[in-house]
Amino acid sequence: MHAEKITPEHKDFHTIKMLYMHSFPEEELLPYEFLYQNESSLYGFYDHGFCGFASFIRYEDLLNITFFAVTGTRRHQGYGSRILQIIHNHFPHHRITVDIESPLVTSENTSQRQQRLQFYLHNGFKVSEVRYIFNHVTYDVLVLGDAFTYEDYDAFWHHFYPSYHRVSPQIFK
Repeated sequence: MHAEKITPEHKDFHTIKMLYMHSFPEEELLPYEFLYQNESSLYGFYDHGFCGFASFIRYEDLLNITFFAVTGTRRHQGYGSRILQIIHNHFPHHRITVDIESPLVTSENTSQRQQRLQFYLHNGFKVSEVRYIFNHVTYDVLVLGDAFTYEDYDAFWHHFYPSYHRVSPQIFK
């Protein structure tokens, strides 16, 4: 399996856009440009064809996976775990975080949320102390590596968005 940086000129640019648009609830979607412009990096993952993508933002020793999806025909075959391993191998000295819809909040997709949590726990992530609400959705932040705190969360997002503290999501302490 290998990774390729995705730009608008890449042959799978539109394939990844379609996977992105169909893999996340509408209220969680950002403009597609967010996944590859400015501070963000977008990578496609391949093993005898396209398997999935990951978008992430990096600052100091933190790497936040903002969006991550495996194509439908490759799900439940270990590709998601392999993609996470590639990311971890490429950034071995980084704490890697991912925000997931909290499985502790009852919703229409509670079972899916619990499965997603189990997937990340199986891949070495831990539940951090950070939980927040954004666009009426409660998220838990998971971390691979050392602890991730509210102070880390604030510093990370404030670096990219200096006005962050004025428009920050509701955070639970």
